[in-house]
Amino acid sequence: MLQLQLPTTGLAGVSQSQSKQCSACTSARSSARALSRHQARRAARTGRGQLQAVAAAKDKKGKLMWEALREAVDEEMEADPNVCVIGEDVGHYGGSYKVTYDLHKKYGDLRLLDTPICENGFMGMGIGAAMTGLRPIIEGMNMGFLLLAYNQISNNAGMLHYTSGGQYKVPIVIRGPGGVGRQLGAEHSQRLESYFQSIPGVQLVACSTVANSKALLKSAIRSDNPIIFFEHVLLYNVKGTSLAFLRLQSSLIGWDLKEFRTHDYKGSACM
Repeated sequence: MLQLQLPTTGLAGVSQSQSKQCSACTSARSSARALSRHQARRAARTGRGQLQAVAAAKDKKGKLMWEALREAVDEEMEADPNVCVIGEDVGHYGGSYKVTYDLHKKYGDLRLLDTPICENGFMGMGIGAAMTGLRPIIEGMNMGFLLLAYNQISNNAGMLHYTSGGQYKVPIVIRGPGGVGRQLGAEHSQRLESYFQSIPGVQLVACSTVANSKALLKSAIRSDNPIIFFEHVLLYNVKGTSLAFLRLQSSLIGWDLKEFRTHDYKGSACM
């Protein structure tokens, strides 16, 4: 019988060579993956930097506070289709101080709903909309007029989450101007914080600068609690820079942005 002898040495050499090639391929693939991850992270950092630079360039000369508030409403309406605005002259007129100027062209008349002069009625409609899943922003043309809707705010907006045993949330923002100035007369110049601070379940927010007005309003819109957002009529035309610009500057010259933050901010997403 013939016996075939296989060249074991050659096979061993081939297997060793193949294993070395496989190891080389594996290490090459690992290096490629690591490089691609590094490139991806670098691209992401570069992209964020470019976005911050664009935002800073737009904001370099500063903006007015009503413009910062308008940006907050616009960005939240674009990000969440459940956000809507209800009030007198909030649509085609753009709000009494232009906070919703031209937004009806982008989002339509139903998401910027003009109402009759009936604060008690459209406040109740907004609270009902919030209970069913929307996030309405109710604009009081003047904070003094919200006394006409005080029952809706106190007995419904502030208490429904408690009286329903947690079954309902009321994510509503009630915002509008107030304060003395601009020759508005007695009925248009009131500040009603002391009225509303005694209502259980309602949170109060007051903005004071361009930097905090946008961030605070965006946080208020995202909150699941009913919030009354106070704006002073003499601050609408105050000029300043937003937190997007301050963040870029802080990265360049080492500012500490903690002094510009409040406990209600939700991190960089709101800046």
